[in-house]
Amino acid sequence: MKKVNFYKVYSRLGMQNLPWQGSEMNYGVEDAPDYILTPEFLAKFDDYLIKEFKFSLPENIKKEDYFKTMARESLELASLIEKTQKKRPATAILIGGDHSVSFGSIIAEMRLHRPENVGVIHFDSHDDVCNVASSPTKNFHGMFLRALTDPDFDNEDIRKVSPHLPPKNVLIIGNLDCSVDAEGKYLADQKIKYFELKDINADKKYFENYLAEFLRRFKHIHISFDIDVFDKSLVSATGTPTDNGFFWKDIDDIFNIILTVKILSVDLVEINPKKDKKEKTYRTGLEILTRIIHKR
Repeated sequence: MKKVNFYKVYSRLGMQNLPWQGSEMNYGVEDAPDYILTPEFLAKFDDYLIKEFKFSLPENIKKEDYFKTMARESLELASLIEKTQKKRPATAILIGGDHSVSFGSIIAEMRLHRPENVGVIHFDSHDDVCNVASSPTKNFHGMFLRALTDPDFDNEDIRKVSPHLPPKNVLIIGNLDCSVDAEGKYLADQKIKYFELKDINADKKYFENYLAEFLRRFKHIHISFDIDVFDKSLVSATGTPTDNGFFWKDIDDIFNIILTVKILSVDLVEINPKKDKKEKTYRTGLEILTRIIHKR
């Protein structure tokens, strides 16, 4: 097993307002890094490093400073990851926090490997391609992928810190719950490929061939894994549990293909240890990390 650099990223900044169709703020998601990376779990590894980064809490920021703060702190996270990975090359595993942490994480990988060389596989029940104008919540965790792929993203503070990730470099896997029509239009216009479970089951060979070809196109693969891609019967301690999510049998075959690549970085996000039934969600998160790391 290769050495690992863990990044504990404490963040709820991606959610300044109630989540889509939610009735409560996702308080506690910022505590996930310590909840997941326990001494017992880390004891399994002989060669690892831990770096920590803490985002500001949204309630401590003026509304007019929200995107400026997000841009600045995401860039600080990216710089931490970039500096660490250059000094100590290793498999990078980031534990969030809300999904907006992937903005800084992917910026770091684009700096390290050049944008055209980075392929992003986005596991999620949401596509996260709203812009500010179309977002019903104005929460950045639902915009970060749009900010990375859209050079005309409609906020200057965010736009000026983001290298451009070509939309063709993104593959989304999950039963998508698009909150606004603009999301689907953006995916179609930019030809961002996504597979829902029904698509995979309808023609598994096509999906497997597409995934294998996607992996071959890039020198570096980044997995952005939102725990809510799983069905809520497995994962309920998250901000937006999913009624029709994936099960392990669905993820296993996908992982068997993805984990053949040599250069890989991973974000695991949206586990909330303050929610009910957290142990089942926690075990699912640990299983994801274990399968990924032990394949390296």
